[in-house]
Amino acid sequence: MSSVPANPAWSAAKAIDGDTNQNYTANFCAISDISHQNNSAWWKVWLQRPFNVAYLGIYFGSDTYRNATGFSVYTYDTQVFNPLSDPKHLVYYHAALSGCPASVMNITVNRVTHGVVFINLRPSGFTSTCINASSLYTSIDICKVKVMVCSDGTYISSGMCVRCPGRCKNDSPCN
Repeated sequence: MSSVPANPAWSAAKAIDGDTNQNYTANFCAISDISHQNNSAWWKVWLQRPFNVAYLGIYFGSDTYRNATGFSVYTYDTQVFNPLSDPKHLVYYHAALSGCPASVMNITVNRVTHGVVFINLRPSGFTSTCINASSLYTSIDICKVKVMVCSDGTYISSGMCVRCPGRCKNDSPCN
């Protein structure tokens, strides 16, 4: 996580502990300290190995999800990675002018990756139609990130992992 937690119990690891409770007061969420007045915030996870990630389930705090407006999700394959200079790894962008994000979002990834990063920025001139979202500062307010993978020999189709019927383009195995 790019910033210290607002409370020692709200560390980055809370986002991957398996509990989907969205109540931050019960210490189930990763929350960075917004009082540091950050105009950018990130949270990332490095997987044990590359996986065919079908989708992500992101659970924001039930009463803090507005702070996520304008966020982006990227995948990456090396631990040294600057997503803002390498936009080809962009998986999802929440347009700040489209309103607030949902408190639970399923984001299709459908690619083999070793890592996932959530980024939220407040550049100069940032505006949002999400009521009560700060236009100046951001923080991490993530209760859970579920990384849903398809096993080898399957791919994502209509939100489900489907067994490959044969081989893929150039006679490579389906993954």
